[in-house]
Amino acid sequence: MGVYSAIDNRAAKTLSAVAQEFEAGIPIRTCAEGKVMFGGEKLGVQRLTASYKVISKWMGRVYVYTWQFFLVDVSFPSNALITLKYSGKIGGRKSARFVSKSADVKHIIEKLNQDKKIKEICERIDFETIHIKYIEEKQSWCVEMRPNYGDFIWILLPPVFYSRRPNKKEVESTIQLIGQLSKYLGNASV
Repeated sequence: MGVYSAIDNRAAKTLSAVAQEFEAGIPIRTCAEGKVMFGGEKLGVQRLTASYKVISKWMGRVYVYTWQFFLVDVSFPSNALITLKYSGKIGGRKSARFVSKSADVKHIIEKLNQDKKIKEICERIDFETIHIKYIEEKQSWCVEMRPNYGDFIWILLPPVFYSRRPNKKEVESTIQLIGQLSKYLGNASV
């Protein structure tokens, strides 16, 4: 047993508890090896998972809650990356927008940025990141989202454990966002 095994076990329990908040809207299929697999078919996605990205610090660890899902798209022309950016004042009204350096995704970015529901959700939840990547060799889109809920933080001195479960509105909004993103990425070539 390693130094962090007890902490990792506690983080795994927290991951499971956070994931259970979504079970009413997205059924949980499996929960093992630090990953929760959901049935995302109703939302139009494949391999919908929740897991932690572990960041080791000098006096602790941060387990960053991460959503990931895939969408098959055999006709998109090349690798591409779309990211979510925020602009505006700290503590004031912020504006969310999707950006990319790839010209192939211009029409997708326009659709995402014009969708009021997507923008409203992104402005309300405050995601650390949303990365939307097209992987040509896998002929699919990979979406990774890191919201501001669900993280598990452990600090050695003084001994502190902290996590925040999503509230009901964040649960509903996250499920809506996954569905909206699948709608645009599922027809990305059109």
